[in-house]
Amino acid sequence: MMKTENPNPGEKYRLGQQAHMRRAEGINTLGPAPTEEVHTQRIWLGWGIVQWVIAILAIAAFAAMVVFASGPSSIATTGTLALVALVPLVGVTLVLTWIDRWAPLSWGHKVMGLFLGAGLGGGGAIVVNSLLGTDFLLYTGDQNLTQFYSAVFVAPFSEEIFKGLAVVLVMVLAQNSLVSPLSGAALGGLVGAGFAYVENILYFVQAHAQGSAVLGLTLFARGVMSPFIHPMATSFTGLMIAWAFICRPKLWGWVWRIFVGLCAAILVHMLWNYLASVGTANWLLLYLIIEMPLLALWLGGLLIWAGKQSKRVARGLESYVVTGWVLASEVRMATNRYAGRYARKWGRRIGPPAPKMVRKFIRTIRRLGMDQEAMAAHGVRPYLVEQDNRLLADVGAIREEFVHLEALRGAAQ
Repeated sequence: MMKTENPNPGEKYRLGQQAHMRRAEGINTLGPAPTEEVHTQRIWLGWGIVQWVIAILAIAAFAAMVVFASGPSSIATTGTLALVALVPLVGVTLVLTWIDRWAPLSWGHKVMGLFLGAGLGGGGAIVVNSLLGTDFLLYTGDQNLTQFYSAVFVAPFSEEIFKGLAVVLVMVLAQNSLVSPLSGAALGGLVGAGFAYVENILYFVQAHAQGSAVLGLTLFARGVMSPFIHPMATSFTGLMIAWAFICRPKLWGWVWRIFVGLCAAILVHMLWNYLASVGTANWLLLYLIIEMPLLALWLGGLLIWAGKQSKRVARGLESYVVTGWVLASEVRMATNRYAGRYARKWGRRIGPPAPKMVRKFIRTIRRLGMDQEAMAAHGVRPYLVEQDNRLLADVGAIREEFVHLEALRGAAQ
């Protein structure tokens, strides 16, 4: 095991004198003036109401899609199959959450992405797919050709466009939290996972009506072999849109980024649907030689990218270490898995509420580093400065609590 210096979060903080000196000099280190705080609170209140309205609409759209997917099946059947469809959804969500662990979006925005992917993405795509599919069937009179046309040339465009709209909507609400395109890729994946959840219910219900053999094959094909297809496709859209939100380019910069991300999503989706349309025997072979390597490359790339974020955090925290706001041992705690494991072990030895506070402390330190790196690359953002002032205050408060808990533990011994 790699040896590290003791990163005990109860280590006495050496910055008290510096903080007193800065306050004595009249430097405000903890945030905006009271009048600015009141104005900011009003803005956040209005923004919060907007987010709640969108969340309620997303849940309603999701519920409507589940009802649509159930068709003529009984509530018991649909409910059971909906629970089965949760298994791949939970698995995908856990993987994407792990990828987005360094500067994560809030759970509220992640859940909203799931619901919008299912409601907005699924609802809009079904309407467009049905209309264009019906038109093509009337034009050709060939059911098989219509199914192939709809799967390969209609569904990838309509579904990825509507899922892309869901991604944009969540990112507009969460834009102040975006400091890494990796978060956009994870959010796009969650939107795709929400879409896939409702689509899985629809396919499971249809397969159930055809007997247990068809249902079993469908469960395996969609739940085991392809749970990441929709997340993979939409992650490209999310990545490029997040990049645009972070860089804040001129109009052309927004256009080409969104276009590239959407084209990548459509092509991935189109490839999957085309391979699925060539027949069962051929599909299994093509899945093994094309789709599995593609999935492995995508997932492996995201995991490697996520692993390298620790270096970004460390670079971003350098200025905090130099000025004394953050200790070098705390940087290691946030960026080195062995040091982080030691800190969490220390928290468990101390007992509640230390474990929860250690996790919050690590998240806060990581966020400070990622924010600083984003501003170093793309310029100072007032909302990030304000957020980091609050995070620094949280770091100080948690550190003081660590010292208090350590003292209590020493007295008890």
